[in-house]
Amino acid sequence: SHGKPEKKKDIMKIVLAHGIPYAATCSIHQIVDLAKKFEKAVRYLEEGPTFLHVLAPCVPGWKYPESKTVEIARLAVETGYFPLYEWERGKMKLSPASERLLDRSRRRPVRDFLRAQGRFSHLEDKEIDEIQSELDSMWEEIKNLTKKS
Repeated sequence: SHGKPEKKKDIMKIVLAHGIPYAATCSIHQIVDLAKKFEKAVRYLEEGPTFLHVLAPCVPGWKYPESKTVEIARLAVETGYFPLYEWERGKMKLSPASERLLDRSRRRPVRDFLRAQGRFSHLEDKEIDEIQSELDSMWEEIKNLTKKS
């Protein structure tokens, strides 16, 4: 078996559907951004629950050399696989590391992120192309959300 056949659930959409005052995505390779978002999440606790979705690669599960942890986290963001943003009181704001990726030409191919990990070694080129297409669609949705905010 190559894992579950279903696509992963978008945890942020699930969380945001509950109308919480603050939620954000963070990555271990952007430690200053992560710290700022953590502090902001704590401040928002007076208004209700907050949520941080932190990308922290897992060596045994993702099957890559331990020395590549920060690189894998960076690739997730640079390919657009894991966009960094905040959702404050119903408005989306991209973090600088992801804001530049609104321009498709500035995103690295998702293939770079997937091929760096053993957990995706079974994927064929066609499947990687499908993932890239899904990411491109997700980024169009992100563009629309940032325009409304």
